[in-house]
Formats: sequence, structure tokens, C-alpha cells
Amino acid sequence: MRECKNICLQFKDISFNFGGKIYQNGIKYCSLCNKFMQNDGYRCLCCKSNLRSKSHAKQWRGIKDVLQ
Repeated sequence: MRECKNICLQFKDISFNFGGKIYQNGIKYCSLCNKFMQNDGYRCLCCKSNLRSKSHAKQWRGIKDVLQ
């Protein structure tokens, strides 16, 4: 079973504007570590799980409509 080994805590925090196109800038998300990171590979350096490189745009569209 994969688990976060807290190696990701050593990575620099990435700041971005919510709703921006972060994935086009090469930033990826690890759902196990709950961390955005700049990584050229497709696996997290901490837990070796697959990184998300595409947004879940359809989910956010529904939430945006509710919030407005």
C-alpha cells in the first residue's frame, strides 16, 4: 500500500491563482500527499503514486455556479 513518507514536506510550496491554468505550467498534483509540485515525471517522488496532470474542470464548473 502506498503512503506519504513526508519527503514532500521538503519541497518548496507552489503558489498559484485559484482557477488558473496551473497544469499547463508543468505543475502536478499528488492526491495522496495533497501537494502540488513541479515534477517532470508522472510519479510522486515521495509516495510513488501517479500524479494528476489534468484538472477536474467539470466538477469545478458546478461548484462555481453554486458559489455565484
